Amino acid sequence: MAYTVSDTDHPTERYTEYKNRLLTLVFGDRYGLLLFVSGLAFFGLFWRVGFFITDNYTVANGLYNAANGHLVVTDIVYGPPSGETPGMVAGDGGRYSRTVGHIVFTLPVAWALEGLASVADLRIVLTGLWCSTVLAAGVLLGRIFERESLGRTGGAVAAAALFAANLSVATQLDGRWIAHVSLQITSMAAAALTAVLIYRLVSRTHTFRAGVTAGLVVILATPVGFWATIPKRHTLIAALVAATVYSFYRSRETAESGESLQFRALAYVFVGLAAWVHAADALILFVSLLVVDLVTAPSNSRRELATILGAFGLSLIPFFVTNFVVTGSPLFPPRFMPRYEAVDAVSAGSGAEGSPPTGTSQDTATGTSGQSAAGGASEATTGDGTTAEASSSSPGSLVAPVVAVVEAASATVTKLVDILTRHVTNTVERAIDVDRLTATFVRAGYIEQVARKDFGQSANLSVLEAMPLFAAVVLLPKAALRRVRAHGRGALSATDLLVAVYAVVLTLMYLPRLPLHASITVRYLLPAMPLLVYAVFRFTESRDLLQYPRALGLSYFGTVVIGTQVILTYVLVLEASIGEAMQVHALLNLVAAVCLAVWVLFHSMVPAQARAVGAVVLGCVCGLTTSFLLLSGTMYLATDSGYVLPVIDWLNARLSWL
Repeated sequence: MAYTVSDTDHPTERYTEYKNRLLTLVFGDRYGLLLFVSGLAFFGLFWRVGFFITDNYTVANGLYNAANGHLVVTDIVYGPPSGETPGMVAGDGGRYSRTVGHIVFTLPVAWALEGLASVADLRIVLTGLWCSTVLAAGVLLGRIFERESLGRTGGAVAAAALFAANLSVATQLDGRWIAHVSLQITSMAAAALTAVLIYRLVSRTHTFRAGVTAGLVVILATPVGFWATIPKRHTLIAALVAATVYSFYRSRETAESGESLQFRALAYVFVGLAAWVHAADALILFVSLLVVDLVTAPSNSRRELATILGAFGLSLIPFFVTNFVVTGSPLFPPRFMPRYEAVDAVSAGSGAEGSPPTGTSQDTATGTSGQSAAGGASEATTGDGTTAEASSSSPGSLVAPVVAVVEAASATVTKLVDILTRHVTNTVERAIDVDRLTATFVRAGYIEQVARKDFGQSANLSVLEAMPLFAAVVLLPKAALRRVRAHGRGALSATDLLVAVYAVVLTLMYLPRLPLHASITVRYLLPAMPLLVYAVFRFTESRDLLQYPRALGLSYFGTVVIGTQVILTYVLVLEASIGEAMQVHALLNLVAAVCLAVWVLFHSMVPAQARAVGAVVLGCVCGLTTSFLLLSGTMYLATDSGYVLPVIDWLNARLSWL
């Protein structure tokens, strides 16, 4: 159900038409928009104010400085006063946050919040924004079920009651948190958009019911929800990967050559934007897309390739510009710069604009680096202490910039090749390491020797423990054989091939770093997890379970409402540490995953009247994952700074005595 209005010249109706076209472009229809606002409302339940990972200090400081007009991180308002945190690099002119794309994406949000915070307290503003998602969900439900008056009234009453409840226990939130919560809003929006894109993809490949379920699963039953409020790159990359796959599918779905080329080029545009966020993840996506696209395209004419190359090149302009600003070379991303190391301590928030950054000399800060420019000539110090002057109009001075660019490009390519060679060698060694593969995908357990001090034990979950729905992938050999028999050489669609190639390449590239003690839910593989949801619903056996919505819904809500309380009670009685509590969820999810795998493998042997049991199993699997998201977000991994929603803080305080 797309948004449409009749053509008209009236300004108000033209505005409505353009707005509806934009909503259709981004969300597809009202169901997509409902998924988006519902996702934001769900993520807001465990929206922490404080910092969860030290890398977040760097990004937040980078955004704070960018919002004040400069990419150079001169002011440190979060984390250690020295500014020496993971992700801070020493670039041309001072220290920089290496995630420039993430920062620039978030700038409009930061400026908007700053304006709103000048009118009301920041916590009231954020609580009001969250309550508006509840209101929007009510309005959309009313329109979908043709009960608009009831939807508006119910949504308004629920939003007002929630706002009043939060207001009654609210405390002031310092405006210094604006940069951090802005990054969280961007991350949550990306996570919600990922669910929307998977909904649109599955709805087109199969049925509307399967699409809605897949979108809800991304929000409620994958680690995407866990990382939604933690402003690292993972959710942004996941959204861009989903957008790439969706655009690629649309390019193959349509028979109209012009529309196909538009979507084909758009897929590469999202890859270019991904490079701005994280070059390595974008390279993985680019290689996967390029290979599959060229092999499966109906035509690779010069015109088509030129259009794709042009769109991809334009999308890389922000990446090249920020590279040049930070590193001095458009081909050299900030992540390849040396890590920033403080020399002189600075006080928090005391870095004055224009003063030399910590750890750099005055010459480096001002960009002179031992050279001064005046009157079109440069002065260089010779070995004996004298100076030699060279005219800027000499032939050598014209050739020098070209030589410098060529040398920089050559050095970049050489370094990339060296890194890739070493990485491939490590990957081959790790790919045959059964213990490593088991710890990454099946059972992680404790990593005592590198246990985090704040957790007690390393709180790691494998892919299967964090996302038990992944167990349905055991159907892959059976489904592949069935499709080969039915379709022959055309058994695997181009989109399926792209998803498979990307998931394999992503895993191989990150396998040398896995399992990592601070990975928690194998976060490096997060961009592929929404695609795994798409893969699960490609199986007939999985979609058949959706024929029993009542059994599915009751089992899910029963697991969330009752199961969450049972798990929390058990953890409290056990007096478990954070790591032990996480492992309770890991073991429960493993049991649920085994049950799901057994069911989908043998469901054809079960009598038809008993097949609703499979829907119950699926509901419990998703419900256990939701319980993990809620408890880890509100109880296990709470921060000292509390939560955005005052009611969650109040509830946490009531339970803290336990």
